[in-house]
Amino acid sequence: MKDFCFCQCFKGPLHTQSYDCSSEDCTVKELVAVVCPECQKNFCMRHRHQQDHACEKLAPRSLETVTPQEKVEPIIGRQLEIPKKVHKQGKASKTAAKVALMKMKMNATGDKGVPQTEREYFNVEVPRHASQTDVIPLFFSKKWSIGRIIDNIAELQGLSNKNNISGEKKLLLLNSDDLVIDPSIRLEDAVDEGLIDLDNRRLRLTYL
Repeated sequence: MKDFCFCQCFKGPLHTQSYDCSSEDCTVKELVAVVCPECQKNFCMRHRHQQDHACEKLAPRSLETVTPQEKVEPIIGRQLEIPKKVHKQGKASKTAAKVALMKMKMNATGDKGVPQTEREYFNVEVPRHASQTDVIPLFFSKKWSIGRIIDNIAELQGLSNKNNISGEKKLLLLNSDDLVIDPSIRLEDAVDEGLIDLDNRRLRLTYL
């Protein structure tokens, strides 16, 4: 087999097209066209982005150079309005609370004349002999005053109630933070004012 001369495959000078960069003062040529989709001019790889060749179609704002210090200065000495982080109950906690409320409703006692739509349920700690206490699930009407709720608990639990006698110890209702709740306000108002927490649903009756 005779030797084959590869030099005979190409005759004449090899012609290769190149593309000049349109960026000012740039002399780089590329073998392929790199066209800006906005201004339709050809650029080298270094200047192919709009910001790099100061594209005439680029919004003036994008050409501005803002240093990190310039970004920080406007907020120095001013209180930032950062939204408060809200701690939400997890799905498991909410489910547990619903289950606990269902159990409370099943075991709670109270005035049967109270409509179902008005009932609010609580675990109430009531005083017993020798500084002992019991926790009893009870329900009341949200329309009742705290004073009426105290009287109702005392009647249901057979507690001595001398709130109408001067000089005697008074039965008072405390919230879950051990703060005395004003006997004159209604239950629903105490809830609205944040004095009673329906997520906790725990009250304490005591003599003071």
